[in-house]
Amino acid sequence: PADKAEGLILWVKIALLSVAGFVVPIIIPKKYTPVNPEEPLEPNPEQTASFLSFNTYTFIAPVIWRAYNMRHLPFDLLPPLPDYDHLKNIAGRSFPRLDPLISKSRRHVGLKLIRVFWSELLILAAMGVTAVIGQFAAPISINNLLAYFENGGQGSTVKPWFWIALMFFGRIFQTICDQWFIFTTSRVNVRMQAIITELIFEHALRVRMKAGTNGGEDFSAATTTTTPESASQVGDGAAASDAGDGDSVAGQSSTSNATIIAPSSTSSTNKGKGKAQPERKAAKPGVQAEAPKAKEKNIVGRINNLVTSDLSSLNNSSMNLVYSTVESPFQIVLCMTFLYRILGWSTLVGIAAMILSLPLPGFITSRLQGTQREKMERTDSRVQSVTEMMNVIRMVKLFGWESRIATQLNEKRELELVSVKKNRLYDHYVFGTMTAHAGTLPSKSQRLSRSPSHSGTQPTHRGQPLSVLPSSRVERIPFLEKGKKQCR
Repeated sequence: PADKAEGLILWVKIALLSVAGFVVPIIIPKKYTPVNPEEPLEPNPEQTASFLSFNTYTFIAPVIWRAYNMRHLPFDLLPPLPDYDHLKNIAGRSFPRLDPLISKSRRHVGLKLIRVFWSELLILAAMGVTAVIGQFAAPISINNLLAYFENGGQGSTVKPWFWIALMFFGRIFQTICDQWFIFTTSRVNVRMQAIITELIFEHALRVRMKAGTNGGEDFSAATTTTTPESASQVGDGAAASDAGDGDSVAGQSSTSNATIIAPSSTSSTNKGKGKAQPERKAAKPGVQAEAPKAKEKNIVGRINNLVTSDLSSLNNSSMNLVYSTVESPFQIVLCMTFLYRILGWSTLVGIAAMILSLPLPGFITSRLQGTQREKMERTDSRVQSVTEMMNVIRMVKLFGWESRIATQLNEKRELELVSVKKNRLYDHYVFGTMTAHAGTLPSKSQRLSRSPSHSGTQPTHRGQPLSVLPSSRVERIPFLEKGKKQCR
């Protein structure tokens, strides 16, 4: 080289150049740029962390050390939420595409979410591809090392130390990419859950809860089957229990006047007896048609499940999307190429056997989707019944309907458990055929689905399941009408 005469000074220059070009850029903190320049907030350490600190998570070390030295870390000492994770900023970016009242697009909500998180999905795809490349560093290095030892180094242009270094740095590179992949996936999951929860609650405020009382006019026909004596008892009990409410029960729903308003005198009661039989006969067709429309059934239960068990099904959805569309096909192509170079044509036989066995997992997956849909419908029905029961718990206690309501809820729960069992059987079969260890080492999503907060179960009180989520007031309940007839 022309600069060989410099000797040691040359290596000093190379070292200084490395420090100036590599070390300094990765340790310089980033400049804080607020999302809204007109309303700057206190930055989170994550927003100003250097590249090295961000990738090694050392920016969280002060919080961890502070919590270690304190008996209880108060909320005020936690770092502030980054401004780009504030709900108003997230909703401002996503609602123009997701809110049906703002966006007139009729695309599937999944495609809209992909459009909202397109930059994060590109990062996940890049990290997935690079992680696969780093994963193949070890088998490629081992194959070349074995070839080097087999030939005694004859004809080899690459020394063994290169393949050993490739195994080491390839593993480090894969680990960094995997950690970045997990971090981005977790961020997308949290933001997606926040967006969808806000969207559901805002949309629920626009929904007419009258549509969720199990079928509107059919429901009105079913409520006319009670006699005025029992109606008087219901009216007195409801008036006594709801004396503190600002609105009258009868004024809130036109479909419940026949059973809510108490008669003012005995003569009106006697008149009601004469008219009770024709009304009861006229109500029989309504009883047969008591099944409401599918779109108006169990609306309260569906809203409750949308923000709990249904929302939890979106966990790792971005990871699954990238894995199934980018990372997995790329990994399969590399595996086939690598095996074909080592084994030759016998690789094609194994690939053909795998392709022929694909219809069976596909069939099981379709059955799994059917059982999942059935399970969620029965869960919606149970949560709807529990929510309605809790809204009129005083009426239940007044008439002594605890045992009958508990029986009805237990029947719905038993039907739900049948669907849960079928869903778990198909689920374990699919994961068992895909991975050898799925039966003994469940994945993260499976462990979350088995936890109490994601299993769809509710806490109990005296043997009766309770709903832990608030819901709107429901005036008349069909299964309470049935229980009242039986008690009478």
